[in-house]
Amino acid sequence: MTTTTTPESTTVSTSITTPSTTTTTQVPSTTTESSTTSTNFLSYGEEAGDIEGLSGDDLLLAIVDNPVGITCGSSLFHSVYIYTNGYVTFDSYFNSGRPQQFSVQPGSLPDKIVAPFWSDIDMTADSRVWYHFYNQFSANSSVLYEAQTLIVQNYKDSMVASSFSPNTALVVTWENVRPAPASVYSSQRASFQLLIVSDGVTTFTAFLFKQMGWLPPKSALLGYKCGSSDFYSHPASLTNNMLDEVFNNGYNRGGKPGIWIYKMDTMNDFINYAEKCYTWIQSYGNPEYLAVTLANTKLTNCPCSEDRIQKDGRFVPYPRQPNCYVSEFPPTGVSGTRKCCYSRNSTLATLISSGASAGYIYTSNPLHNPREANVLDEEPHDYCCHHSNLCSEFLRLRYSDTCDLYQALTSGSSFGDPHIRTLDGLTYTFNGLGEYVMLTMTQPGSNETLLEIQTRTTQAINANGTAINATVFQAFAVKEKNGGIAQVEVNLAKSGLVVYADREDITRQFYSSDTYSYYVASRLLLKRTGTNSAKILFPSGITFDMSLNLGMLELTTGIPDSLSSTSTNSGLLGNINGNMNDDLKMPNGTLLPSNTTERELYFNFGELWRIDCAASLFVYGGDMDCSSFQQTDFAPIFMDDFTQQEINQAQEVCGGPQNLNCIYDFLATQNEAIANVTKTAYDTVLKEQRLAANVKPFLDGVGTLFTVVGQSINITAFAYDVNRDNVTIIMLSPVNVTSDTLPGNVSFSYIYTPADMTPYAVE
Repeated sequence: MTTTTTPESTTVSTSITTPSTTTTTQVPSTTTESSTTSTNFLSYGEEAGDIEGLSGDDLLLAIVDNPVGITCGSSLFHSVYIYTNGYVTFDSYFNSGRPQQFSVQPGSLPDKIVAPFWSDIDMTADSRVWYHFYNQFSANSSVLYEAQTLIVQNYKDSMVASSFSPNTALVVTWENVRPAPASVYSSQRASFQLLIVSDGVTTFTAFLFKQMGWLPPKSALLGYKCGSSDFYSHPASLTNNMLDEVFNNGYNRGGKPGIWIYKMDTMNDFINYAEKCYTWIQSYGNPEYLAVTLANTKLTNCPCSEDRIQKDGRFVPYPRQPNCYVSEFPPTGVSGTRKCCYSRNSTLATLISSGASAGYIYTSNPLHNPREANVLDEEPHDYCCHHSNLCSEFLRLRYSDTCDLYQALTSGSSFGDPHIRTLDGLTYTFNGLGEYVMLTMTQPGSNETLLEIQTRTTQAINANGTAINATVFQAFAVKEKNGGIAQVEVNLAKSGLVVYADREDITRQFYSSDTYSYYVASRLLLKRTGTNSAKILFPSGITFDMSLNLGMLELTTGIPDSLSSTSTNSGLLGNINGNMNDDLKMPNGTLLPSNTTERELYFNFGELWRIDCAASLFVYGGDMDCSSFQQTDFAPIFMDDFTQQEINQAQEVCGGPQNLNCIYDFLATQNEAIANVTKTAYDTVLKEQRLAANVKPFLDGVGTLFTVVGQSINITAFAYDVNRDNVTIIMLSPVNVTSDTLPGNVSFSYIYTPADMTPYAVE
């Protein structure tokens, strides 16, 4: 058994001096003969902003929550129960006016109790019990400094107390209380104060006695109990000497009367994660809040499902969490990133928007500054969300996204025997041979080039291996205004890619690893995404996905809406304003109608977008240069060059007349494999654009429900989809329940009787 050393019995007549900031409330002068006034209290009462407890006999006055926590013995507690009878308990209820000795033997007493003066106490009209919880993380107060000074200057072991710096203090003051029944002992009064002062790991308690006018034989106890093996009862407890002892003696460094100070914890190696979380909130979370709020308005929002984020090139998988993704490049003025995490317990792997598993905003990018991100972002998240119940506070400061504001990239595609789907959705075929401007984005006013995409085509080969009068994409080069430049082209054998980054040939490195990545901060990310596939991402959020398929290079371009709506755009990929009717704009600004014939489009639009060799972005090998690829005398074949019989045969191969891209490629190459690749590519483009434009359903009626174990509750929800798609509501846990699947809207209702404290989730 471990017990606290019994305090010395010392009689001292010197009174204690407290810090100058202490406010003393005067006690009425009517006392018994043996009563005097000595020890000053910490500030209390109305002027200190205290809460006044109920007046009466044998009452539980209040339950005070301490979110940081206080330690008692080897345990951490968050609730303090305050009673009229001169004591408090931690995290449990126990009300009694009959004091009992603390001992190792189990009994009716709670394990955690602190008693400055446990007795049968009653109250009269001038009696008060005041209490006040001070928390430096919510409001600064001089009382915390007063409490710290009291402990540091007066605790027996100066070495233990010297570095003590509390962050919370509970001050409870019993003022002018009487022995019970007060009607009999109205002339006897006592005033004493309890302090419970903690830094979240080390906890001291102090008992201050300012007035003691009680007379024997009323029994009382002074002491504390922090578990079955850590307790202390003053030896005079429950004896007639106790009343004089608490007032005339003390347990403190100077032997000052009326002051009893004890250290209650044995938590030498304990880590209080709630305290760490609050310290982070105060030191970093709150000061960074405005910057993080600004970042939240600029960072790309999370898509609603994992399959959507996998299609959004602005995000990359986060290696440490397989179900999470982070945005690669921050926007201008932002140094961090946003993390999006998805629940794989559901069919669609939907975005997690609350709780410890939700993503949040990092102030440092974990992909490029992992150590800094760990200290500034991930450790605080662990403190608040995984090791304490303060995740809502963390996410309040670091913004878990809900996907409501997510905007998919505006995409355009180039594939097959060259077919182009503009960024506004117009599809046409252009069989030019040479190098062309796919897209130029310029800043209105300054006319600064923000982005340029150039392409090179080469002659197509038919099923017999003979060159034909049609072309395929052979290379793409892209450059952004920050200087980042990349190029991907088909090798001579048409079996792989040649890759350049910042004009350096990185092909060997590219094929050395399945996960190869070339990264230059604030300029460019180029990574391998498949056997012969590459992704390019620029800081602006513009993305390029390129892949080799049957010797043809395919390109998908993604443009953020925030950029496309503030720039002037032209080239083979058209304008970017949501209107496909103005995509066929010549370099001089003349507009061709969207129903222009294939032949007119070739001569009056496509050929006009040949590059100026002085502005070429391409790296040329050997003796080749820009002029080597400008085949201006090339004459392609057009759809109207074929007979109706040939067209009918192509339609059979392509599954009908609707897929003109597939039909043309079969007519030109007589290669069914190439035609099918084109058909698949085009169908994929249409599907992706349809999915990207889909809006998430609105879900109502699901929130936090407070339930009681064993009592039934009706869980209801309603979902509405503006696209009139089929909607299903699924309750994932603790039981799996699915609603009907209906077009447009659906309701959900389930009567659930919780058997335990398992949370539920509905999506």
